[in-house]
Amino acid sequence: MDSLSITVGYIGLGTMGEPMARNVLAAGFLTRVFDISAAAVGRLVEAGAVAANSPRELAAHCSVVLLNVVNDAQVEQVVSAAETGLLEGLREGAVIVVHSTIHPDTCVRLAKLAAQHGVGLIDAPFTGGAAAAAAGTLALLVGGEDWAVEAARPVLEAEGAITHLGGVGAGELAKLGNNLVIGITAHAVHEAIRLATSAGLDGDTMLRVLTSGAADCWAARNWESIGQMAAVYPGGTQGLAALTNKDLSLALQVAQDRGIQLRITEQAARDLHEPYDHALAMLSAKG
Repeated sequence: MDSLSITVGYIGLGTMGEPMARNVLAAGFLTRVFDISAAAVGRLVEAGAVAANSPRELAAHCSVVLLNVVNDAQVEQVVSAAETGLLEGLREGAVIVVHSTIHPDTCVRLAKLAAQHGVGLIDAPFTGGAAAAAAGTLALLVGGEDWAVEAARPVLEAEGAITHLGGVGAGELAKLGNNLVIGITAHAVHEAIRLATSAGLDGDTMLRVLTSGAADCWAARNWESIGQMAAVYPGGTQGLAALTNKDLSLALQVAQDRGIQLRITEQAARDLHEPYDHALAMLSAKG
């Protein structure tokens, strides 16, 4: 697929989806957008996108469609719903890109369904956070057939750096492992600061200690950003914890399917709100 001939659809203009869609638009791709939020769609239209009334309507005009919705059920609805889904409107040779973090098996099942329509489906969950989404520097963890990945590559490169990990579902597996580490290390940072402050050491001083040596990790370096995200995320710390819990629960489902136990992940999933509460409290204390 020639990059000059690519027309893009973007579905899901939330906290991450909107800046990612803006980067695709800024890269020069004619972009159609769909979201349940009229305000989000309006902002993209002001930037030069075209609004669509349904996934099917959007699909009829697009060769690559990017999905950035919340969960498995929403991805399945957008892709395969009778009369309104993408597969009702996409032409043969088009590619669906699933940016959402969902179960790898869901991607495999939908890819098989899409193939019956002559359509490719790849998974491309991402990591890097809101700042990277805005800057177009996300790490995209991609799974799918070579031809479909290459067809979508020019669009994906507007969002960040691509690592093609294997067949459909490989990107989701890598993302679940990535988020598992973030969930666990956020707990570790939280407990390290609790231990230090209980004995009179300043929390910010402990953060500097953590980032200066072998304990350095993303959660420690971004502790204030985690608090900022919790402050603005819908539902606050509980809402952010629910989002992360979804990903850890998926990791635990995959592990159970394969007969392994992830004991530390199980503990982290139960208490995810605690590090977010702590990061927000430290941020609030600074005034």
